Amino acid sequence: MAKAIIEIKDEFIFSFSKESRGNQDSREIPEFVRSFFTKNIANRFQICDKSIYEKYNQFRYRPNNIDTEPLFLFELELTYSGKKLGGIVYAPVFSNESNLKINFLEILGEDKYGYLFKIYVEGTLSWDYTLSAYNQHKKSVENDGSNWDQAKIELRLRFIPNFLVTPMFKYDNNGNPIVNKPFEVNNGIIKGIPEDESNLGFILEISPKVNSIIKSFSPESDIDKINSHYQMLANKNIHMKCKYLNF
Repeated sequence: MAKAIIEIKDEFIFSFSKESRGNQDSREIPEFVRSFFTKNIANRFQICDKSIYEKYNQFRYRPNNIDTEPLFLFELELTYSGKKLGGIVYAPVFSNESNLKINFLEILGEDKYGYLFKIYVEGTLSWDYTLSAYNQHKKSVENDGSNWDQAKIELRLRFIPNFLVTPMFKYDNNGNPIVNKPFEVNNGIIKGIPEDESNLGFILEISPKVNSIIKSFSPESDIDKINSHYQMLANKNIHMKCKYLNF
């Protein structure tokens, strides 16, 4: 096992999806949901660290005060791949000593899939990178036709609704379904009751995963080649220090 640290101090472009997809159809995500995210992300988020999973594993955990509880969680994933298609995804569980500061900067515009946000991220993420995980990642890259030191790396920074909070709008203290939920779901399509900015349960339920993707390699797909906001790892102030991997 080795101590791993990722240090971040830079601006990143995140994508907020325009639509929420159901089983067959999709629907537009209301503007007030997007506005709620931009106004609250800096002060109502928490790193998805060990403390989150400790609470999650408690029997019927419920937050004490919804007015102060973090509404969004920050995650980071690493994807390692070789010359062939595919790759292996690694989602570290960060130590409780990890820390981040977030500052929403501006809305850059939109593309076919979502609205583009510029967000400043600064801080340190740390975790224990186990030898078994490293061996699994190294083997996967080698099976893809590359040596470990040739691995292509993709980082995905992500904000998601807090999964410790969302059950409060679906179940009571005894774990039974709430009769008058603030939303309904039909064939995967979410509808708020009512559908306005006062309905926190609906806002969190329909909020998408908000991603920023940074890659260690040049654009390869046709979509990436025409993406003016493609983010290269070499151009970002984000660095990893570990016995197994450094960038």
